[in-house]
Amino acid sequence: MGAATNRPEVVTITGVAELLGVSRQWADVLSRGKDFPDPLPMGAGSERTRVWLAADVTAYKARRDQQPK
Repeated sequence: MGAATNRPEVVTITGVAELLGVSRQWADVLSRGKDFPDPLPMGAGSERTRVWLAADVTAYKARRDQQPK
C-alpha cells in the first residue's frame, strides 16, 4: 500500500487564478461562465470549496487565448 498513485492535479480558485494569470476575483467571475469547465463533484457539505482538474483549466486557457480579441 503506500505506493504513489497517478492522481490528476486539482486546483482551487486560487490555482485557477494562477494558471490563468488573473486575479482571484476575476478567476471567480470566469469560473461561473458557461464555457468554463465544471468543478469536480465533492460530495455533500462541500459546496463552498470548488476544485477543478488543472488540465481542464489549462485547456480552457488555450481555447480562450486562441479567440480573436
